[in-house]
Amino acid sequence: MNDRDTTERELSRRQFLAGLSTAAKGSLIVLSLPAILTACRQSEEQAVEQADNPDSSIRYKLLSDELATELDAISARIVPTDETPGAREAGSVRFMDVVLADGRLDQLETLQTGVTALNDRANSQFGVSLFSELSETQQDELLTAIETSPFFSTVRFLTVASLFAFPQYGGTGPDVGYNLIGMTHAHAYMPPFGYYDADYAARGE
Repeated sequence: MNDRDTTERELSRRQFLAGLSTAAKGSLIVLSLPAILTACRQSEEQAVEQADNPDSSIRYKLLSDELATELDAISARIVPTDETPGAREAGSVRFMDVVLADGRLDQLETLQTGVTALNDRANSQFGVSLFSELSETQQDELLTAIETSPFFSTVRFLTVASLFAFPQYGGTGPDVGYNLIGMTHAHAYMPPFGYYDADYAARGE
């Protein structure tokens, strides 16, 4: 490896961590890069185990099916599926489950309370029981109203973290984070978190 390759790696790593810090703003959970990679590997292992045991009634370590469904709907609006895979294909909810199961019961309670409040908003504004039952436009309207809350910031950080972990360390989904930003595998990786948060940086958030 020459000096230029080394410099590009170091620059990319610094940019990646800076972008991760931006994504973590307001989140009640902040993970280091090694913790993200570990959680991604564990969530991938969990997915494989479930695939090998399709009759098992236990889908998550900690999340209830009901809470997981609503968190999945929220994460799918944070990184939607379009011409490239999004949070749903990445298995972001499995990542959240692994992170929360690692002794984060207080944060789990916050997410449960946030989902309950979101469902209440869905009922009062649109007459449905669950956020996941709304149209995408209606979901975006409700999420925009709470985007500065610790609840939304935490879900957003976990979604982004699950999406952009390095795939060679067992990242969730088939290279979803890299496909989303049009990357190919190379020795010097560009900063995916920084790319994703460009809109937030432009808005001064």
